[in-house]
Amino acid sequence: MVEKEEEQVSCPVCWVSSDLSEHNEATVATASDQSSSAESSSQKVIFAKTPCNHVYCRTCIERILLPDVATMGTCPMCRTAVSIFDLRHATTEKALYPSNSDVSSWPIANNVYKQFSVGRRRGLQSFQTDGIFRNTSFCFNQGHIPKLQYINKEDAGEASDVDDLQSVDFQRYHFHPQSMTFHGKLDFATPLSRPCGDSMCYSYSNFNCLLQFSSDGQYIRDGYIHWGYEPTTPDEYPLDGKWRVNWESGEPIEIYVQKHCFNCVGINYEITLDDKHRPRFEWPLAARDFFRQQRTVVQRSNQQIPPGARGPSVGETLDWSTNLASFSKIVWKRVSMELSPQSDGRRLRIRPDEFVYRNAGFQPQLPQYVATSIWGNTFCQMYTVGLASYHFVGTT
Repeated sequence: MVEKEEEQVSCPVCWVSSDLSEHNEATVATASDQSSSAESSSQKVIFAKTPCNHVYCRTCIERILLPDVATMGTCPMCRTAVSIFDLRHATTEKALYPSNSDVSSWPIANNVYKQFSVGRRRGLQSFQTDGIFRNTSFCFNQGHIPKLQYINKEDAGEASDVDDLQSVDFQRYHFHPQSMTFHGKLDFATPLSRPCGDSMCYSYSNFNCLLQFSSDGQYIRDGYIHWGYEPTTPDEYPLDGKWRVNWESGEPIEIYVQKHCFNCVGINYEITLDDKHRPRFEWPLAARDFFRQQRTVVQRSNQQIPPGARGPSVGETLDWSTNLASFSKIVWKRVSMELSPQSDGRRLRIRPDEFVYRNAGFQPQLPQYVATSIWGNTFCQMYTVGLASYHFVGTT
């Protein structure tokens, strides 16, 4: 009887190979001296499997996932999004980084991180979802589940009524202490939305975030938040989905249509069907100003979409015309029929100039005379980019 060969696996990045039947613990030469294995020391290699079923040695996949937005990256083989918390042992299928739900053991325990505008209206003031959710906070109170807090009020200012504050627990969360990175996901019991002007803004069914904190835990230095769109049915809203918009006088862009509303370059639009079931919408005043047009602009299509129809299929187009010569023809090409709450939504990156500081009473460091320093005093003003230096000739 011919004995079946044991399965072998190798890392496609560094080509280290191992025998899976021995739990991926092969003895290999270290990288310090690959030319002479007899003189080199040895180490045990653990192989990790991604959600897309590609296998890498643990060292290589960590190098891929940790440098950019820590703990998050893409599979080198198929470009699927991969989190370090998705990695599993190639043979035992156990998570290499189990979820740590004990918030009290985290370096950021008892901290509250709030939106903060660094001396200007920019920063996280532009971090809102069409102006719906303001003053977003992340709360990591010891002994409690991490929370997302926000204000669902159109005219909420910096000092809003506490009654307007909404709080939701994260249902799935992880913390990676080596990179000071938090992953959090939650599903809303009722989709979040509210009227915005004359039309409805997007509705969101879930939220997830990746937050990388500074080494001292004082602020969030990098990461992203993602508001997932509420899915709709094409029978009810035949034009909902993802579209690629092409026009003669500009670069193509992608838009997301939900409940026949969409946002383009920061301006909300609402599609209606006329008495012949042809789609149309008007450019609001803000859009006309943006394109330096002061009269009413109507964008319409001659394609009929009767009740029960699903509109153009994926890959098909919808032709539009306007009463402006510079926008005489606009073509929408359908990318998807429905919106996916996991992949479609508002994904916003936290930049170094959009910090979220901890604690409401945070104050910048004030200048002080330092007699032992030739600089007098140097400090980082509210963690903005650059340093401010003060020089004193005496204590008065």
